Amino acid sequence: GAGDWAAMLHACELAGDLAGAKRLEEKMMRLGVEVKQPEASFRINGKMKTIGNGPDVNGEDAQWLVSRLEASNKYTTDTSALPILMKSSSEERKKEALRCHCEKKALGALIRGNVPTPLISVNIRMCADCHSCFEAASEEFDRKIICTDSATTHVFRNGRCSCRGCGARQRTAAVRNLGGGSATRVRVKGRKNNIVGFNKDEQCAGRKET
Repeated sequence: GAGDWAAMLHACELAGDLAGAKRLEEKMMRLGVEVKQPEASFRINGKMKTIGNGPDVNGEDAQWLVSRLEASNKYTTDTSALPILMKSSSEERKKEALRCHCEKKALGALIRGNVPTPLISVNIRMCADCHSCFEAASEEFDRKIICTDSATTHVFRNGRCSCRGCGARQRTAAVRNLGGGSATRVRVKGRKNNIVGFNKDEQCAGRKET
């Protein structure tokens, strides 16, 4: 299925098998398979900004956010949110991968920028770890946080989310580029777009209608 392509490509990246990744990407191109990269968008200092996963852009904001929440004992990294292919990675590698998710980077930047109600839009589904992080941040910083993902709009207040716990079900069946943890959208020519790893029964309460 479409999810297998994303999983195989992710496995090559983790193993450092550049030749294997290149061969796989070439085959995916021939078959018309496209993998959508996670991106978070938000407004800060009057300008819209869009960032992806990874430690580069706004990586220090995510590090600050996670460190602050861990120190407050309100948040613990949920490595079960990672894809199955990362289960053999070291604990530090797992934590680093989750720290670099674009939602955390965006949230860290907005809180450090003293934005009273952080508003974030992400083009895929939030993973369980990001969901837990946002809940903790809403309590620690005593503010409403709104994140719209590909399934619904999450409103975080006082350590809780309006989706009534859907984050606990956002697990490892989905593959996320550059570290795992949330859904990667894979499109195959001739087929309807789908989000790898989630079926209709697992959709969050209040999901957007299409």
